[in-house]
Amino acid sequence: MAKTLRPQVVLLDIAMPGINGIETLKRLRHEAPQAAVIMISGHADHDQALQALELGAYDFIQKPLDFRYLERTLLAKIVTLEPEGDGHTSREAGGGRGRSTRQRTR
Repeated sequence: MAKTLRPQVVLLDIAMPGINGIETLKRLRHEAPQAAVIMISGHADHDQALQALELGAYDFIQKPLDFRYLERTLLAKIVTLEPEGDGHTSREAGGGRGRSTRQRTR
């Protein structure tokens, strides 16, 4: 679905039935490398957060969600997106590659 729809931003939970978020992130990096993936978790540990960022997640946010923080994160990504159809990729295509300084810990 991601390969067809080519999403610019994906909110992805770590804990999902059938396949976990880390495995889904790995697949998204191949199927939709342009997507900025924001990982979300209520039970993830520090190692999972680092793994997600190393795999190309744009950010990692703990539950319960701070919606103001989520909004700022989304807006920060949106302003870096190129208009559709210009033949170019985003300046940050593939996410932050672990360089995000916005990572939250609680």
